[in-house]
Formats: sequence, structure tokens, C-alpha cells
Amino acid sequence: MLFELLKTKKQSNETLIKLFNKNLITESELKQLVDEDFNIEMEKEKYEAQKYLNETDWIIAKISETMTSGEDTAELIEKYKDEISKRKECRNLL
Repeated sequence: MLFELLKTKKQSNETLIKLFNKNLITESELKQLVDEDFNIEMEKEKYEAQKYLNETDWIIAKISETMTSGEDTAELIEKYKDEISKRKECRNLL
């Protein structure tokens, strides 16, 4: 039913990707609705990258607060090195 409604009204590709990522439309429905030159895979990757950054912002806040209070951050940076590395990759994608 949502798919039929979406076909009657032009939606932005960004809106369609959000609906897909919330599992409200299928990938085949998404492909039918988006502009032909739109790269679905790249948009999905960007969405996941932004989602990861949002979910791990607390790590950067924790390190910043520790640094601001004059404490050593080396232990935290070592503890979260994988997350920090992945955040860098995500920012580069965006």
C-alpha cells in the first residue's frame, strides 16, 4: 500500500532511502521509485556511515571531556582505537 502511494507522488531519493532503511519498502520497490542515475548502494553506505557516527559520538565526547579535565586520554584512545578508525572511514565516505 505504501509503495502504491509512493508511486503516485514524487519523493526525493533521500526520503526513499530512509523508507528502505526502515524496512518500509523493499529493495526492488526502491529501485522502481528512484531516479535511474541514482546510486542506491552509495546512498545506503552513506546512510550507514552517518548512523555509525551518530551511534559512536559518545566515544568522542568521553575522550574530549577527559582531555578537558586535564586527564590522560591515551588509555581511552587505545580502548576505542577500532571505533575511532572506523569513524574516520565513515567521515571520509561522507
